[in-house]
Amino acid sequence: MQGHPTEFLRLVRYQKRIAPPRAYGWLSDERCERLEHLYDVIAAYGHRSTAPDDHRRELQRRQLAARAERQQIRDDICRDLASERGWTATPRPFSLEALLGQHGGRGHYPQLDHADAFRKKGRPVALITHSYASVEQVLVWADAMGLDAEPLEWSWYSPGTNAVILTRSRP
Repeated sequence: MQGHPTEFLRLVRYQKRIAPPRAYGWLSDERCERLEHLYDVIAAYGHRSTAPDDHRRELQRRQLAARAERQQIRDDICRDLASERGWTATPRPFSLEALLGQHGGRGHYPQLDHADAFRKKGRPVALITHSYASVEQVLVWADAMGLDAEPLEWSWYSPGTNAVILTRSRP
């Protein structure tokens, strides 16, 4: 059925997605395949309003279970990536200003979206953005903000997002 959100999700995934890199120990084939399956499950169960009540409750239960499993896999990926780099994944995000060592409020940056936060010895050391902006837009923005940027080949947040590791540039 053309135009259905699940079909759009598949189109985005297969047109944009690059095969997950094997160079990353923290991003296994199994994790990638399971995440893709969960994205499909969540999208498919997202359109349940016309289902009978008992069926709708079952669909909602499956969607919530898929969301919880997806979050667990994301957390595992962040933990393993952090461990590989000598960082600690933190469930509490911090601001870009904190990463830059500045004091002040939280600005809004469209290029910094769905961020994962990492610390080293308790101090902010990196953010990974999973942005809908292009990699090029994120790299230009990061340079203007005084950040080092390392694009990743695959985003575990969602199909259609671009993952970039942002770290503070050394003076």
